Amino acid sequence: MATLYNAIQGRSLDRLSALSDGIFAVAMMLLVLDFHAPAVAAIHSESDLLRALGAIAPEWVAYLMSSYAFGALLCVVNPYLSIGSSCLCN
Repeated sequence: MATLYNAIQGRSLDRLSALSDGIFAVAMMLLVLDFHAPAVAAIHSESDLLRALGAIAPEWVAYLMSSYAFGALLCVVNPYLSIGSSCLCN
């Protein structure tokens, strides 16, 4: 008969919560690695800079929306892992 993992490790969810936090951290890091700065050679004035920053604005909006989604999901998962007191949404 198979022995359940929870019976062996004492029903502690600390390792599972650390794993889920690590997965969220890697996901956020992958989002940040997708950012690219505007080409310096194409910027000669302040208006060129504003135009270049405006061109990458959709990337920033997508990053902010993804960050919000990951944060909301983390706040939903944490109470199930009995670490909800560390979440900012409580």
